[in-house]
Amino acid sequence: GGTNTRLGRQFGGLGEFMDGDIDELRVYSGAINAAQVAALHAAGVTAPDRLVFGTQPTTVTVLAPIAPAITVRVEDALGRLRTAFNGNVTLSLDQAPAEAILAGTTTVAAVGGIATFANLTVDQVGSTYRLRATAAGSTNGISATFTANPPSATRLVFTDAPTNTVQN
Repeated sequence: GGTNTRLGRQFGGLGEFMDGDIDELRVYSGAINAAQVAALHAAGVTAPDRLVFGTQPTTVTVLAPIAPAITVRVEDALGRLRTAFNGNVTLSLDQAPAEAILAGTTTVAAVGGIATFANLTVDQVGSTYRLRATAAGSTNGISATFTANPPSATRLVFTDAPTNTVQN
């Protein structure tokens, strides 16, 4: 908990206080007029957009496409989807085993505020993977930690033929 701060004025126990939340605070060197207040209100919240993972990566298999496809949402400071955002979103490894590579299409254009990454792979086994999402003018997003397991063996191969065998 913090300390409640009241905005407004009160005379003799009567008066008005603001009853609501503050989304943004600006300080000006002088008073602004009603038209300026209306223009600021019409512009809406001006905090940078933030990137949020819609579909998080889960346990994956090395060199196999990460499924389901990872999605990144572009949201405003209040958590609302920015449906007008159609810019590029890029994914990179934020945390990973040494020399690991994130392959596939790592930069995609968002559609309606959502970027979908359908063909990403990682090339090393590990349990400490995390992805970072970046876009111009937005606060970076970090995925949950996920694990990459080795692929299942599909056949047994001898590289040298057995020697000195006895057949029964």
